[in-house]
Amino acid sequence: MRSFEDQVAAALEDLPADVRTAALDDLRAALLDGATEAELGTPAEYAAHVLDAFAAETDPAEGEGEVFGM
Repeated sequence: MRSFEDQVAAALEDLPADVRTAALDDLRAALLDGATEAELGTPAEYAAHVLDAFAAETDPAEGEGEVFGM
């Protein structure tokens, strides 16, 4: 059986390498701090959260039509 981290890494394989590395570094830090699967969700749920966050950051429609935050 693959570890939590391995399962998340597999789910994030389509992300750019730097984003994937940063996400996995954050996951490792959370696990070292004692985070549990109950807190993080399943590997699929955790990966979906990371993918959603990445999509929100890269969505060109986000902020479209706004000038100076308005």
